[in-house]
Amino acid sequence: MKKNFCILSSLYISIIFVVLYMLQSSVAVQTAAVILTGLVVIWYSLETQLIREETQKQTKLQFRPFVIYDIKSEERISKSTGQVDFIIYYNELKNIGNMPALSIEVKEYELERGFTGAGFEKEDIEIYLSDHVLQKGKVSSMITRSRGHNINDPMFCFRSVTIEYRDINDEKYTTKTTCKNWHWSFEDKK
Repeated sequence: MKKNFCILSSLYISIIFVVLYMLQSSVAVQTAAVILTGLVVIWYSLETQLIREETQKQTKLQFRPFVIYDIKSEERISKSTGQVDFIIYYNELKNIGNMPALSIEVKEYELERGFTGAGFEKEDIEIYLSDHVLQKGKVSSMITRSRGHNINDPMFCFRSVTIEYRDINDEKYTTKTTCKNWHWSFEDKK
């Protein structure tokens, strides 16, 4: 839009100057000055509108919740050997945004390959959240259980988790967190 406006303005101004050169009167020069001033005001108004729209986007991004999936691990050291005996993974959801996240739900997830190979399939896992409302900077534990067991099983690790939540204005957000080779990526879906 901006590029088209500049091209059309340049063409329009060129035509005006050609016509004024042919007429060469003081009234024509005044008319050209008024027209040129009008074009500058239109251009400035369009630029101001673009700046306002960008500011609104930035403000909306700054004042919203942003919930991500994270893994915390804890090494259990063998007392007899002094070596790492096993690792426990704690799955968490964390609000890194600036507003509270409400009605948090895990919509989709994909298990890390090593866990599906250990005999666990997606259908075998139930997910419970310790909190469905997260304030800024707060963490909710994802309690994972294999079906048929009544205890928390912290060994499940997810490759990707899609989380759905709402802000205080009831606007819905979806965030997908993906972990590949312990490198995290976050995708904000609308």
